[in-house]
Amino acid sequence: FTKSGGTGTTTIGIAFNNTGMVNVNAGTLLFNSTNTSTHAGAFAVGTGAVLEFGAGSSSNLNGGTSFTGSGTTRISGGTVSVNAPVSMSTTLQLTGGTIVGSGALTVSGPMSFQGGDVGSGSIVANGGVTFSTGNDKFMGGGGDLHLGGTSIWTAGQIRLGNGAVLKTLVGGTLNNTFDGELRHDFGVSVSTFENAGTFTKSGGTGATNLGLIFNNTGTVNANSGTL
Repeated sequence: FTKSGGTGTTTIGIAFNNTGMVNVNAGTLLFNSTNTSTHAGAFAVGTGAVLEFGAGSSSNLNGGTSFTGSGTTRISGGTVSVNAPVSMSTTLQLTGGTIVGSGALTVSGPMSFQGGDVGSGSIVANGGVTFSTGNDKFMGGGGDLHLGGTSIWTAGQIRLGNGAVLKTLVGGTLNNTFDGELRHDFGVSVSTFENAGTFTKSGGTGATNLGLIFNNTGTVNANSGTL
């Protein structure tokens, strides 16, 4: 199935099960059906194109699912369940919705975390993460987000719960450019920020508050304000 033309959006408002190949070469291909879609095939997203999982949608990513190309995979609503290891080389843009599941989503392209929830899911962001916009970013379901490469936190609170783990990997960096708040907010099991790479507060004359367990085996630089 190929979307080859049109700069706007083609909407799939029914269950869509992919065990073959989906090409998004132009505009946006939007899944927004409340009926559960199950995938075990490939998605290729071209430059400037967007594959979007929208509000109310429910999608299972099973074994054999992959995302390739220089375009963007956007999760703006609904629930995406990663049920087996899934690889992604597109940009991952999380603006809403929830990522859950027992399988790891490994992202080699850049990730933009603007809103939504890394719930019970596990994401290995080898291309780094940009935490931007003033929206809260949630990790409320005990999931993991591992930061490889170069990550930057420019706006918005990061709120964890139920034993969630945010980890800067060895060789990875996280640069906090403003006075932010990273804290445990939900559940009995306290959440953790593990720094095995380099965490730097580089901006803001006030305080960045770490209101959770903080384990450091790497390097912490407090270059501005108070950490």
